[in-house]
Amino acid sequence: RRKSPAPSAPTGAAPRRDYGARVVEMEESSAPAPADAEDAASVTLPEVYEDAPEDWRLSMAVEDGPEKPRLPEGWAEHIDDATQHPYYHHEALNVTQWEFPSSDQAYEEEDVSRAVEAPEDDSIESWEVAAPAPSKKIKPRKQNKDYIALADAYKLEKQYRDLTSLPTCVMCHRNPCHDVLFPCEHKCVCRSCLQTNGIGESREEGKWPLCPLCCQEIKRILPSDGREVEKYWNWVLEVEPRLPPKFAQR
Repeated sequence: RRKSPAPSAPTGAAPRRDYGARVVEMEESSAPAPADAEDAASVTLPEVYEDAPEDWRLSMAVEDGPEKPRLPEGWAEHIDDATQHPYYHHEALNVTQWEFPSSDQAYEEEDVSRAVEAPEDDSIESWEVAAPAPSKKIKPRKQNKDYIALADAYKLEKQYRDLTSLPTCVMCHRNPCHDVLFPCEHKCVCRSCLQTNGIGESREEGKWPLCPLCCQEIKRILPSDGREVEKYWNWVLEVEPRLPPKFAQR
């Protein structure tokens, strides 16, 4: 089995390695120094260490500290080639960090879903479903728009905004339009198509309450008699707003 390459070290400055052990700084001592470079090359470290005074040898000692804690499950330690500092990688979570990981460390990348046992009574209410984690990423908005398409749409709708004319129905392309849809004020569908396709006001049950031209909600359909706009706004101001369910007026 080939060994997978070690993950790259995390970005940023590597911290100082410290597991509780404290190194005693070497003080100046009277250790014998070699006479010249040739003597220095021939003297090995054990010989210098054994012949050195006791205080110099003690100054080179490392005081024992607490043992290095064990890595939590799933973590692996690697050594950075550039700094020779350890860093830690979790393959399942795809996380790399300089700090020593803790067993109770939480990550946003971890899947928040959990296993669900089948209910005994087979009811929907007895199932436990974990809510999905909210996304913190902001989706970029598209800044450029198709102004040619917007201009064409405006030009198309313009002929149906002239309430004094009799435009041809956008659905059958045959009959003239005599009714105005509000609040979009489009005169775009004939009475025959209104009845055939079940198009009506949103307060009417079983009706399709959307304008065939702009897909806005149809709140009122009034005949075109020159006063339809005034009649619509009089109706808007006369309508009393209904209270939401379970609210009472005193």
